[in-house]
Formats: sequence, structure tokens, C-alpha cells
Amino acid sequence: MEHRTGVPIGTALRQRRFWYLLIAFVGQAGSVAAFLLLVISYLLSVGHSMWIATSIPISIGAMQILSRLALVTVLRGVALAPVTCGAFAIQGAGLLMLPLAGLSIPATLLCVSAVGIGQGVGVIARPSIVADNFGVAHFASVLAVITVPMAVARAASPLMGAWLGDWRFLVICGAGAVVASIALIPLSRAGNGDS
Repeated sequence: MEHRTGVPIGTALRQRRFWYLLIAFVGQAGSVAAFLLLVISYLLSVGHSMWIATSIPISIGAMQILSRLALVTVLRGVALAPVTCGAFAIQGAGLLMLPLAGLSIPATLLCVSAVGIGQGVGVIARPSIVADNFGVAHFASVLAVITVPMAVARAASPLMGAWLGDWRFLVICGAGAVVASIALIPLSRAGNGDS
């Protein structure tokens, strides 16, 4: 009954699953925002040519499209929380491994593509997971409360990354995506979010 009628925002704020979702989506949003703005300058700084540094990020868009296609075809009917948990973990692993890729184009391409998987799944999964957990009647208000800190993370994380100015921003971004993945584990175990 709760799913059909929806959970009012006041009630949602008192539930652990709301805070898990907030941590997950804020962590992933901040992680990807810093990376998207700084990836080209990072690749140039480690010694890639301008052509490589500007071409490799195309894989992010390609993987976003492929991951979304996978969600609506191959993974249709699969619970979104565990899929999103996995996608955020892949994103985190790619970011954490990128400083080790050096000038290897295949390794760099693989790491950068991992970010596209996390971003592609995250954008599609966020409204669905919120609706699954809190119903549709108060969906907009619950999502709005999650979206405000996401916007702050998107604005602040590139500043942090630019301030650090080297591979350390990738470690922080990767850690943010890993934390996002870990935050979704309880919801993944709960199935439809009855935790």
C-alpha cells in the first residue's frame, strides 16, 4: 500500500533507505562531475597527445548509450538497485585505476569507459529507484531533496579536483563512486526497497 500511495517527504527523511540513496547519488554525481570537467587536462598532463586526450573521452558517451541499451534489453526485469550498485563500482574502479594506466591507450580507454557505465546507468536508475522505494505520489518531493545536494556536489567537486591538480582528484572521485556503490548494497539486498 505504501508503494501505491507514496511516502511523504517527512517520513522518507526518517528512513535509512532515503539516506542510502542520498549518499549513493550525491557520491556518484560529484565523482562524475569532476572527472568530466578535468579528464582532458589530466590526460594531457600525463603525456597523452592532444588528439588522444580529446578522443578518449568519447568513450564515456558511447558507454552511456550502451549501458542504457543494456538496461532496456538484456537487463529488462532485473532489479535496478543491484545493477546500479555494480555500475557505480565499475565507475569507481575505473577512476581508481586510471592513474596506473600511464600512457597505455587501451588501459586508459578502459578506465575512462568505466565512467560512462556508471553515468549511463545512474541517470536512468535514479528516478526508478526513488519511485520503487518511496512510491509515485510523493516522488517529486523526495527526488528534489536528493537533487539539491547532488547539485552542490556537481558544483564543488570540479573545484576540488582543479585545486588538487593531479592524479589525487581521480582517487577522490573513485572513492566517491565506491562509497556510492556501497550505499546501495542494503537496497540491493532488500529487493524493492522494503528495508
